[in-house]
Amino acid sequence: MKNYLVFTISMLLLAFIIFLGIGFHKLTVYENPSSDDEYVFTDEEDSVNAYVGGDAYNYMINASQATAYFVLAGFSLLSTICLFILNAIQMNIRNEKSIDKEPEESNDLIVEGT
Repeated sequence: MKNYLVFTISMLLLAFIIFLGIGFHKLTVYENPSSDDEYVFTDEEDSVNAYVGGDAYNYMINASQATAYFVLAGFSLLSTICLFILNAIQMNIRNEKSIDKEPEESNDLIVEGT
C-alpha cells in the first residue's frame, strides 16, 4: 500500500474511535446539578451535557447528538472497509497484468531420436 492510503485509512480509523467515544460520552455522562433550582444554572461549570433546565429535554438532546456521532463513526468505518476492498481489487488487477506481461517460455519440445 502506498503511504497516502495508509495515512487515509489510519485517519478514518482514528475518526471512528473518536466519534464512537464522543457518542458514548453523550449517552452515559450527564450531570445537571441545578435541575431542581427552578431551571436556572447557578454554576455552568458543574453541569455536563446539560443544555436546558429540564432533564428530559437534555436526555433527548444528548440522545440525538449521540445518534449523529454514531452515524459519523459508522460512515468512517464503512469508508475504511471500502478503501481496503478497493485496494485489494487494485492489487489483484496489478498482479494479473504483471503475470500477463511476463515473457512466455518456449513451448518447443526437443524430441530425441527424430
